[in-house]
Amino acid sequence: MKKYLLLSSQKNKTDQSSSLEEISNYYEKVEKFDEADFILILGGDGSLNYFVNHYFDDLERKSKGVIYFPCGTANDFAKSLKISEDLVLGKSLVESILRGSKKISVPIMRCNEKKFINVASFGAPAEVTDSGDSALKEVTGKVSYYLNAFNQMFLEDSFNIKVNNKHEIKDVRGFLISQGLFVGGGIKATTSLVANLKDHFNFLTTKAKGFLESVGSLMEVSNGNLSEDTKIVSKFYTEANFKTNKEINVKLDGEVYKGSEFKIDKSKVLVHFYAY
Repeated sequence: MKKYLLLSSQKNKTDQSSSLEEISNYYEKVEKFDEADFILILGGDGSLNYFVNHYFDDLERKSKGVIYFPCGTANDFAKSLKISEDLVLGKSLVESILRGSKKISVPIMRCNEKKFINVASFGAPAEVTDSGDSALKEVTGKVSYYLNAFNQMFLEDSFNIKVNNKHEIKDVRGFLISQGLFVGGGIKATTSLVANLKDHFNFLTTKAKGFLESVGSLMEVSNGNLSEDTKIVSKFYTEANFKTNKEINVKLDGEVYKGSEFKIDKSKVLVHFYAY
């Protein structure tokens, strides 16, 4: 009998109680990482963020296959992995995944001492993408990601970014660092057409000043077609240092952080997600 470690919020455990009971009749649930043959994660980007931060040392020491069943609010990283949100959790699904699914190996990203897997939002975008414990998110679901988006963009003070202590980008209100494709319930977070799951990550910001320019920038990124006079700044790095001229709010897969100096890179530690 294969053994599994379950990571899930109490809400998802309750919502999926009958499915989890069925699974536990065929697979042995354990409490320790080393005892598990595979990891079963129920949740969204926040649950993945918890996993990579709390089990980073274990994953560095020993790889495990991860079955990620998306049942969070936005499930942005599931879209990059092309995991359907319409499947029914149960013994049959787990059995078919373990028997026939290939794995996608995804590097764990680092922002200073913190880890993340999908997208890091800095400045105004961090005010838009709600964290996992947001009461508004619980009440309104995906709509909460959009309620204050443009309002926040123009409430936030601008700041300057120095990249690798060389070139400076002035007067921006925020930026994104991504290896996944989407943030905030489906907003495109990169100019790349596919998820950046190999060596590089995408740095993305806009020099747009007004409402219409900001909408235009958002549309350009969504369409993947930048105009000649684009306000978008998009660069790809394997590692980079970013310094802002003031402390700004940050969210790593939706989890709160803060700072003014950020070392971003991809670690050598991989999460092996089952593709299904």
